[in-house]
Amino acid sequence: MKKGVLFKSIRVFIVIAFSLAVAVALVALRPRAQRQPPPKAGRLVEVLSVLPRSVTMPVKAFGTILPREKLLLVAGVGGEITYRNENFSEGCCVSAGTVLATVDPVPYSLEVDRSRGQVENVDARMEKLRQDVKNLNADLAIAGADLKLADNEFHRLEDLHKSSVSSKANRDRAEQGALASRAKRQAIENRLSLIEPSKAGLASERKIALAIMQKAQYNLERTRITAPFSGWVLEEKIETGQHVHAGQYLGSIYRTRALDVEVSVPLGELRWLRDENRAVSEFMAEIVIPGDGTGRKWSGRLARVKAGLDEKTRMQRLVIEIEDQTTDAAGCPQGVNLGALRPGMFVAVEIRGTRIDNIFGLPRYVVQAGDVVFVAAGDTLEIKPVRVVRRLGETVYIDRGITEGDLIIKTPLAGISGGEKIRIKR
Repeated sequence: MKKGVLFKSIRVFIVIAFSLAVAVALVALRPRAQRQPPPKAGRLVEVLSVLPRSVTMPVKAFGTILPREKLLLVAGVGGEITYRNENFSEGCCVSAGTVLATVDPVPYSLEVDRSRGQVENVDARMEKLRQDVKNLNADLAIAGADLKLADNEFHRLEDLHKSSVSSKANRDRAEQGALASRAKRQAIENRLSLIEPSKAGLASERKIALAIMQKAQYNLERTRITAPFSGWVLEEKIETGQHVHAGQYLGSIYRTRALDVEVSVPLGELRWLRDENRAVSEFMAEIVIPGDGTGRKWSGRLARVKAGLDEKTRMQRLVIEIEDQTTDAAGCPQGVNLGALRPGMFVAVEIRGTRIDNIFGLPRYVVQAGDVVFVAAGDTLEIKPVRVVRRLGETVYIDRGITEGDLIIKTPLAGISGGEKIRIKR
C-alpha cells in the first residue's frame, strides 16, 4: 500500500519537474522584440482642385429710389382756385394733359377782349390810312392836271402880252392861278410824304397791341394747370376757393415708370467699371429690395457718373436708371401695384462690371496671411505666393501663383514652413 502511494507521488513530481523544465526552456528560447521607430505618417488634409474661369466683377452698393423727372407745379397767374381735379391728390395717377386745377379765368378773359379791341382799333386806323392814300393819290392826279392847264394858260397869256394883244393884268392873274395850282399839288405831295411815317407808327402800335393781346391769351391759358406727362402725385397743396398768387407752390408729380437709384461706391471699386470697349451706359445692373422675401428683381443700367464726390463719405456717386419692362403706353397703370418701386425706397444694387478671363476663385479661408496658399504636391506640402486681384465676400480672386489643376489644401494648418509630408483625404 505504501509502495503504490510512493510510486504515484514520484510520477507526479517527475511530471511537474518536466513541465517546469519545458517552461523554462520556452522562456529562454523565445524571440526577443527589437525596438523600431514608428513610421512617419503625414498630416491628413482635405484638398480642392482649381480651374480658371471667366468672372464678371460685380460692384455692389445701396441706394434710394428717386424720380427721374419730378415736376414742381406752381401757379402761373394769381387768382381764386375755381376747380381742382379729384385725382390731384397724393398717391393718385394723372394722365398727360389732365387739367389738375383752374384759376378763375374771367379777369384774364376780359383782358384778352380788351387787348383784342386795341388791335382791332389799330387795324381800323390802318385801313383808314390806306383809304387816305388812295384819296390823296386821286387828288394829286387832279391837281397835276389843274396845274398843267394853269401853266398852259399862263404861257398863252404871256405870249399874247408880248405881242401886245393881251394886258399885263390878264397875264398876272394867269400866273397867280398857276402858282395856286402848284401850291395845291405840293400840299397833296406833302401829305403823301407823311403817310409812310404814319404807317410805321401804326404798325409799331399794332405790334405792341398784339403783344399785349398775346400776353393776355398766354395768361388766360396759364389759368389751367395741366399735367405735362403721365405721373404720380407726390404732393398737393391747394383747395377749391383758395386764393393763390403767381409762383405759389401747388404740388408735385413724377413721371410714371421713370425711376433712378443714386448709389455711392468707394473709389477703389471704380476700376471694375472701366472698359475701353464699353460705354458707361452698357454696364447693366440688378436692383432688389433687401428683406423683401419675394425674390423680385428689376433691371437697370448705369446712366451716368456724377461730377462730384459725396461730401460726407468721399465716395463716387453713380446714377442707375431702372428700365421699365412694361409696354403699356397709356400712362397710368390700372390699379395700384403695392409691389412696385416708389421714390424713397431703400434698395440694393449690383452692377455687372468688367469681365476678367482666366481667373481663379478660392474660398477666403484657404488664402493664408501674406497672400499665400498651401498646395499638395504629391505627398508633400508646398507654399505658393499668389497675387490677389480682389476679395469679395467669402471669395478671393487670384490671377497669378497657381495653375490649373493645383490641389489647394483647405484643412486649417498651423506652424507650416513647407516640405511637410501630407496625406490627402479621399
